[in-house]
Amino acid sequence: MADCSTEVPLPVSVEEMLRTICEQQSLPPAEMSARRELALLGEEASLQLLGRISGQRIRSSIGFIIYMARSVCTTV
Repeated sequence: MADCSTEVPLPVSVEEMLRTICEQQSLPPAEMSARRELALLGEEASLQLLGRISGQRIRSSIGFIIYMARSVCTTV
């Protein structure tokens, strides 16, 4: 299986926050689709989104990140 972090690179700050959230909530690493959404948002918006996510209990990082990222895009 390919390493998603090399296929969809994210800024170090986003990468670290994403990894921390996944570890704290016992989730697998985010898959490529979620990483793509974060990459499209850019560093600042991704950090804001992940900050909101970190305070909530989530079952799937993939679905929740994609949902939140798309809602950010439609409100901008």
